Amino acid sequence: MTKSVRSTNVVSDASVYEITADDIFKYSKIMLGKDIAFFDEWFNVRTFARIKDGMAVIICRKGRVDLSINARDYSVEENSFCVLSSNVVIGPSRSSDDFQCSFFYLSNKYVQDILLVRNRKIVIKDLFVRPIVNLTPDALAVFDNYYRFIEDRMSVVGNDYQPNIVRSLVCALFYELFSFAKQYSAEDDEEVVSSRHSDQLFKAFVDALHSDGVKRRSVASYAADLCITPKYLSVICKDNTGLTAMDFINEFVMQDVRRMLVYSDKSIKEISNELGFPNVSFFGKYVKMHSGLTPRQMRRSEL
Repeated sequence: MTKSVRSTNVVSDASVYEITADDIFKYSKIMLGKDIAFFDEWFNVRTFARIKDGMAVIICRKGRVDLSINARDYSVEENSFCVLSSNVVIGPSRSSDDFQCSFFYLSNKYVQDILLVRNRKIVIKDLFVRPIVNLTPDALAVFDNYYRFIEDRMSVVGNDYQPNIVRSLVCALFYELFSFAKQYSAEDDEEVVSSRHSDQLFKAFVDALHSDGVKRRSVASYAADLCITPKYLSVICKDNTGLTAMDFINEFVMQDVRRMLVYSDKSIKEISNELGFPNVSFFGKYVKMHSGLTPRQMRRSEL
């Protein structure tokens, strides 16, 4: 583990190192396929990095680690957890000599299919805006119980249902964390009211995406609702999450696409019409562009 960092004030795509799933699984303590990995250590980031195809959670047990997340400085201290969402840029970090943590990784596919589809509002709104949440001793004890049980279940050999059991336990663990995050947000209502105007606009944008039954695939449309320019809306999103407004819209649309293809028996034409696409051909090209699969391939691959 490295304790030194190299600081810089300039961040560009060229200076950001992409951490892939393969990089992560090289050092994992326990893992389940390419979806879940657990660690008991932290490797300091020297420059700038982002997790390319998944998200990570740090549970700080002792000491602290200082790092920047999307150009904002944070400290993850004892009895707190930090969510590093996909594409978030992590800046140089410095951990204390006594820093101890539990660290786990979830693939994007797992997050989208298991977590976001079921409760994406909490994931996006609360944890993108507030990546660090303090835990009470009782909350940390709940996490420890889940952690030990998940670790035990992941070590079982010869159980055909093991992947489903572990995924269900991890999903339950995340709902516990979301519950703690929601309580933390409720306690900070005064801070939310006095927060930066750009943060309030970002939350309003996310709320609009949640409330839209059929997602509008236009940044300009959402920007008009907020009385700001499309460019400024994208700047706000980039500042908060590392994603542009269009990235957000496409992510939400694709979650609806995936959910309907996998969990409904509607025809592709019916789904295309229900999601507001002009025709099946355009729908197919959109899905292919954002997933690499045709609608038919996506439906088959998830069965």
